[in-house]
Amino acid sequence: MRQLITFLLVSVCSIGLLQAQIPDNAEKISTQQWNQIRSQVDHSNSNSSNQSLKQPPVASFPLDYDSLDSRAAQNQTGVEYQRFAWNLQNGYQNDDNLTLDWGAQVYDSLVDYTSTPPASYQLQDYSVRVDSVLLFLRHQNISGNNDTVVFSIWETNTVGISGQPPNQELTGDVYWRDSIITSQSISPQQFGGIIIPVDTLMPAQGQSFTFRVDVYGDTVNTFQVIAGSATSCVDSCGSRPSVIQSQFGANSLYYVNLTIQGQNLSGINSVVFPGPPTCPNSCTNFSVQNFAYRPYVTLIQNQIQVNPVANPDTACPGETVQLNANDQFADGSVVYSWSSSVGSQLSDPTVSNPTAKITSGTNTFQVTAVDNNGNGDTATASVTVVGENGITVSIDSANNTTLTNDTVGLTCGGSVDLIASPGNTTTGATYQWMGGNNPPTSVIYSGISVPDMYSVEVENQFGCTAKDTVVVAIEGVNQNVSFTNPQPCAGDQIQFTNTSSSQSGWSFDWEFGDGSSTSGTNPTHTYSSAGTYQVKVTADSAGCMAAKTDSLEVIGNSVSFNVPSAVCPGDQFNLTNTSSNTSNWNFTWTFGDNSGPQTGTNISHTYSSGGSYEIELQATKSGCAYNATDSVTVPNDPNVDFTAPDSVLEGNSVSFTNTSGTLSGWTFTWDFGDGNSTQGNNATHTYSDNATGLQTVTLTAENMGCTFETQKNIFVKDVVGIADRGFDNDLTVFPNPTTGGLTVDIQNAEYNNLDIAVYNLQGEAVYSEQVNKTDGQVQLQLDLSDLSNGMYLLKLQSSDKIATQKITLNK
Repeated sequence: MRQLITFLLVSVCSIGLLQAQIPDNAEKISTQQWNQIRSQVDHSNSNSSNQSLKQPPVASFPLDYDSLDSRAAQNQTGVEYQRFAWNLQNGYQNDDNLTLDWGAQVYDSLVDYTSTPPASYQLQDYSVRVDSVLLFLRHQNISGNNDTVVFSIWETNTVGISGQPPNQELTGDVYWRDSIITSQSISPQQFGGIIIPVDTLMPAQGQSFTFRVDVYGDTVNTFQVIAGSATSCVDSCGSRPSVIQSQFGANSLYYVNLTIQGQNLSGINSVVFPGPPTCPNSCTNFSVQNFAYRPYVTLIQNQIQVNPVANPDTACPGETVQLNANDQFADGSVVYSWSSSVGSQLSDPTVSNPTAKITSGTNTFQVTAVDNNGNGDTATASVTVVGENGITVSIDSANNTTLTNDTVGLTCGGSVDLIASPGNTTTGATYQWMGGNNPPTSVIYSGISVPDMYSVEVENQFGCTAKDTVVVAIEGVNQNVSFTNPQPCAGDQIQFTNTSSSQSGWSFDWEFGDGSSTSGTNPTHTYSSAGTYQVKVTADSAGCMAAKTDSLEVIGNSVSFNVPSAVCPGDQFNLTNTSSNTSNWNFTWTFGDNSGPQTGTNISHTYSSGGSYEIELQATKSGCAYNATDSVTVPNDPNVDFTAPDSVLEGNSVSFTNTSGTLSGWTFTWDFGDGNSTQGNNATHTYSDNATGLQTVTLTAENMGCTFETQKNIFVKDVVGIADRGFDNDLTVFPNPTTGGLTVDIQNAEYNNLDIAVYNLQGEAVYSEQVNKTDGQVQLQLDLSDLSNGMYLLKLQSSDKIATQKITLNK
């Protein structure tokens, strides 16, 4: 969960009105030095993996605004692009015009400087992934205490300025942040380059970013970056802006905390150079064009694509194939439109996966898909037609018996022969008869003596098939056996109605095609599962039999769906339909939260608040309906928050109070930012002397797989060590740690009065005494045995000398 972070005392870069001079000793970075510094680091690839991207990236390159402005300066007569070493130190009070509280660079122009000529990309067409940032710096740690360097990426479209100098604020969303905490020098003597891995995709297409560097630490330590500007003027008073312009009018954002004539001029936002030859002497205002930060970015173009397929992609005339648009990278719902090159019959041209009945000739199917953003793509899939015009077949009587309405007459005790007559492409034809007791695989089915439905399927060498059916019936007997059921649904009882013209004196045997059978005139039956069943009715009267077989399609579905193990308030979750059949079924979902039903095979939903909800999925088709339910429990948002002080001394216990809206049922984990953590509603922690500097405290709440968190910063201050003026090396305090007795030894002591005091970490004096004038060595014995164990400060002060010492009492 990202939070809105506000940094105080900042302002955007613009041409200022302050007249001041850059110091003569300001360090200028020559072109030769710059080329040597830049050659030390290879930043020629993104250092990020593209496996997680939905489609291949459009381009990857470094954003090198400094090189672009340098090249522009070279093309201007008498203009030089100068680079200087700039100090960064948050909160530093300075009057040298060269120390900045922080430095940032806006990146909302996509120019690939590495190509010739430089290639420019339109930001609104792409999503930007920041892979890494190359930063040239020089850092020297003299004090030995921790320096904290904070790197952050801001969403530029949220950045704004509020307030007036000297109380301006930079507000906006920080999308990514990392830091380096070190008591060692990173690059103490020369400028060096470090690559900071980021691998972060900006949240939306067309979203630009701003990279910012803050430094916290002792002012004796130095942290420098490189910034450049061209020595040319736009008009009679003011510096030339960068050739790359951001929404703020300049790339660089920074804050100069400048003091002149004893007055703090917070909010001054430009730095004044001596007037270049091209500017009037009376007007010398210059602003930094670029900081030498170089992000490596990858551009991704989110555009819907369709790659239609036909299954199978080889078919015979008359066969049905399954089409699929196979679209990807769509934004929201998609509208489909299919068409056929030869007028093949499509089941539904507005769905992603229609079926098509193949005709003779080349069958090409075109689909166009358009998503919510109006992005569209068109592509085709083809089906290769084999077997020329396919194959046909008809059944005739082989013994000259007349066929009337596809019926062959049979006398009781007699027999008939049937013959298959194929047409069109019959090369390599094979035959399979059905019906009767022992159907053959030859052209002729001879010796048929049982009334029934008989069919033959023929297949040629290309795999094309054809089928024909006839009925063999006893002559003079009406055997029009049929059954009626308008909605045959699995699990429902089906009523078969016998419509034979003569039922008196006849017995009827029914075979339902699912392994079960019964006798009777009008039976009922229940099919347990969906499918196509061959129902056969046989009528028998004194050994004279008549039969009829017909197909019955029973509709059914085993409805089920998967619910995620964790469903959190405000988070969208996916429901996956695992029903046994999803093709050509209508699905309706209800969620138990008064949000109304939604339709679709698979669906997403968001619960705005916690509670117990019942989810129901109903599948309907041709009057048949099946449903399934499941329940989900969503925890309430605990509104995570806590209170903490802004700062604490090392070694002091600090309390953190959980002020979240809900505590019951949630597990709270505290991360104190120094590698230590604990669990509990509230927490206390003591930062060691290795944890001085800015620490980020994170409170995370977890319940039922849902997590919420919030963060706050606390600055851990270092307790003052020995810092004497005038005592030099003549002062010795021992033993330290002590069990109660403490010896203070001063050599060459010359003073009128010496005040001795011991303070606890709350600043309270817990021991004091005064020693009168003396010369030579002084050795004092202090008894601290009445004090509690802990850390204290010993302070010695005369009229012109002072010293403090951290002591530890451990009885």
